[in-house]
Amino acid sequence: MVSGNFFHRTWKNARDGVGGFNCRFGTYTNPEDQNESFDDRLMYWVKPGCDSKWLEVETADDSPRDIAQERLCSFLSSGETFVDPETIARLEIVAKSKKPISKEYMDRNLLIWHQPERGGIYLIGCDVSRGDAKDFSAFHVLRIDCSQILQVAEYKGKIKPNILGDLLVSVSKTYNNAIIAPENNSGWSGPTILAIQQANHPFLYYTRRKKQKIKNDQYRSVDPYYAEISNDYLPGYAVTSANRLPMLAKMEQYIRMQHIIINSERLVDELKTFIVSDGGRPEARRGDSDDLVLALAGAIWVREESFMHIIRNTQSIEEVGMPFYVVTKTTDDIKEFHNNKNQGIISHDYITNKIKLGNGEEIDLNSLIGKG
Repeated sequence: MVSGNFFHRTWKNARDGVGGFNCRFGTYTNPEDQNESFDDRLMYWVKPGCDSKWLEVETADDSPRDIAQERLCSFLSSGETFVDPETIARLEIVAKSKKPISKEYMDRNLLIWHQPERGGIYLIGCDVSRGDAKDFSAFHVLRIDCSQILQVAEYKGKIKPNILGDLLVSVSKTYNNAIIAPENNSGWSGPTILAIQQANHPFLYYTRRKKQKIKNDQYRSVDPYYAEISNDYLPGYAVTSANRLPMLAKMEQYIRMQHIIINSERLVDELKTFIVSDGGRPEARRGDSDDLVLALAGAIWVREESFMHIIRNTQSIEEVGMPFYVVTKTTDDIKEFHNNKNQGIISHDYITNKIKLGNGEEIDLNSLIGKG
């Protein structure tokens, strides 16, 4: 089976009902695996006498990429994909069986696979664009308190940055006040972040302007209220020449080692055309998009940088005491934050939206959010 830009795009258009070609041949199920079925390609096991043992013999001298393209009908782009072909083929089988339970928002591009669960901890990673032409904004909603990260929802669409901010607030409220982590490199992220702030929605991710090396606490999470009155933090996360490749490498590791459950066919399609260029840069093939890939990489990076240290420093997630607390060691050095050093915020319960002060007092913040 020949792979290449023209063939891959022709097949993709045919699958989506564009271009006048047909790739629907009826639904066929693998006799050896009832969970593996396709209606847009003819797999090797459709032919009588061709099973897994036959495949093993026939592909003994083939590379994983050749096997994926020639035998597993994984229509990959030309060039080396950043995620290996075998992994992409596995993801495609899983995603094909995980149809969204609903398609929401005005453009029906908000795909939902799982509704929020009580006590679940969710994170939203967002890649912001100007929202026109071929420029898409994208975000993922991930449940991050599981042994495997679970993709529960996803959006990809042409949406104005300020309206994207409103949508993010709505989705965050739905998913137990999920922390919103937008990429803040482009100028288009400003209106998105401003919309979140103007909605009085405090569940916005912040990063330190200049990372300070704090012993045993280098990547601690920052309470939004703390960040608002401090000049040391910026909303969102930055993608730089220094962290872009490590960010993508961490995403690839999570996918390859099955630390994340991906339900989206749209994301898998982007991974097929997310290649390593001749110059060694991981990027979308010309003419294709990588918005969902970059949004996922950013979300996983935020989880690693600001959430995992708490889980790693406890013997089990249950011992953290769900719902999740973001704890600051001290607020003694923040004069604007309190009048008495024993009354600073020491914890914030993101599910009930209450804060606990150093003097033991508990304050309910839900009334403040309701004023948006």
